[in-house]
Amino acid sequence: LPICLDPPVEAKGCFRIDHMLYDHGGFTEYGFKNLILWNRYAMTEGLSDEDWPDGDWNVTAGPWPVFDWYGPKMTPEDPGVRYLGPWAQYTFPQKEYSLEEQSFCQTGINCSMIPVAPTPRYLHSAVLYKTWEFQTHALKYLCNDNHACGDDCLHNLTCLGGLDYFQENFYFRSSVFALDDGGSIPPRSLAHVDCPRTCCTNRRICLRLTDVLGYRVPFNSPMMLIFGGKAYEHVKDPATGRLVYHNCERINKDDLREEWRSCSEVTVNELWRYDIVGNKWEYIKTDSATSPTTGEPVGWPLARFGHGAVIIEQLSDQSDDQKALFMYIFGGMGTQCA
Repeated sequence: LPICLDPPVEAKGCFRIDHMLYDHGGFTEYGFKNLILWNRYAMTEGLSDEDWPDGDWNVTAGPWPVFDWYGPKMTPEDPGVRYLGPWAQYTFPQKEYSLEEQSFCQTGINCSMIPVAPTPRYLHSAVLYKTWEFQTHALKYLCNDNHACGDDCLHNLTCLGGLDYFQENFYFRSSVFALDDGGSIPPRSLAHVDCPRTCCTNRRICLRLTDVLGYRVPFNSPMMLIFGGKAYEHVKDPATGRLVYHNCERINKDDLREEWRSCSEVTVNELWRYDIVGNKWEYIKTDSATSPTTGEPVGWPLARFGHGAVIIEQLSDQSDDQKALFMYIFGGMGTQCA
């Protein structure tokens, strides 16, 4: 289908484009949500000035593109319409996952790609927790305990006096934010070497809206963390077109490549977060604690499977409305170190 006009249409100022995309094997509702609703880096890159300093994107805010999905719904508004009983099955674009690109995607490293969903796995750990509540945890510290503010006060500062609100805080009125353009989208994607830590750069509204990874985390929402386990890469035998993981025992010994000896199964040490209500996977690009003696990162847990994990909630000594959540992992089995 011709999707580009020749000659191209020239436009100045504000304009709107409606585009119809027809059924295609590479298009999924989850993928569209990830691109248009959740991670808008591709759009911010395309709409920003090419010579913007430091390679960051200077697009500030919408209006952003929206879409209507006419194909099979990933999650119907009322699950009871589609499913009978207590069980429901959800599928994700897991074939887009690449272990080679994920193995070294940690803080301080430029990652070539952040997948939108984890590859299938087993013998991993999975723990549940709930995000912070607006009234209990956010209203007091982010909205000055002003009960006239709604949960939109993280970006709508009207009830706090507008942008003058930032002048009340020594850090937020400092020269660090002199070039704040008021944007709410992180200029740096999670693939950037300095994200996390500085995903939002000097955007103060962005800092209020997102976590350290640049994700927007809904209030009072159940989340699941999964860590480690045994996974596999989606690699096919070119001779048969079959997935190596499912068919490697049928491959002739002389045709079995060295990298297939484990049936493409690997042990991983990734951490993923799943928004249960939003039906959304988020890759956690983990950081490391810093050694007080050497000033160097202390490292990351080794890849493992069959381990245990638990969520620990710790209240602050100063106030019971401040809490921190920790995930502890213990034991398990891993590959033998060389």
